[in-house]
Amino acid sequence: MEQEKYRLILPADYKDILPTILKNKRKQIEELREATNQGDLKKSALIAHKMSGPHGLDGINEIAPNLEMAAKQNDKENVIRMVGRLEEYLNHLDVSFEREA
Repeated sequence: MEQEKYRLILPADYKDILPTILKNKRKQIEELREATNQGDLKKSALIAHKMSGPHGLDGINEIAPNLEMAAKQNDKENVIRMVGRLEEYLNHLDVSFEREA
C-alpha cells in the first residue's frame, strides 16, 4: 500500500526558500531524535518549540506543539512517536506553488 501524500500549495515566493526550510526541519528532527534518545526531554521540548512557525508546513505546526507538551510532561514514548510523525510528514510532502502574479 502506497503512503498517502501530504499536499501543500505554497506561495510562489517560497519556491526558492523551501529547500532550505526542509533541510533545517530535517536537521531539527535529527536533533530531536538525539536529545530524546539521550533522555534530554527538556532539550526536545525546546527544539519542538522552535519548529513551529510561518513556514507554511501545516503538519509541523500541528505536531510540534503536541510534541513540545509531551516532552514537558516527560512522556518519552509519545515524543518518540511524534518525532516519527514529523519525519513521515516531511518524507511524504507533495508541494506545489501558486502561480506568480
